[in-house]
Amino acid sequence: MRNDIYDNKAFGLHFGYRYYSNELLRNFRIFGQFHFSIFWVEYCHYQLGLPGGVTKTEIRVNNTASFGVDYEAIPNLHIYAGTGFGSYGGFCLILDRFNLSEYIGVKYEF
Repeated sequence: MRNDIYDNKAFGLHFGYRYYSNELLRNFRIFGQFHFSIFWVEYCHYQLGLPGGVTKTEIRVNNTASFGVDYEAIPNLHIYAGTGFGSYGGFCLILDRFNLSEYIGVKYEF
């Protein structure tokens, strides 16, 4: 069990790429996407016994690959959902600390 309390002093960068297929059905497409995030996070780690809490700062890297569906409900209004997996390894999808991702959203194109 980890005894960490994360501070609000976290910031970083995020890059993403999404590839859409051609329309499979009317207004319906599938997509694949890849995300890469690097961020700095500060937290206080508590252990049993002395010395109590220790403040740590780390650089974390997150890679995620996923796929999903996109439906254009009305012109320029899209509803999408997807699922994927990722890791906190520094290189592309090294699965040392595995995480799952699910998402749903609405997008409007101007």
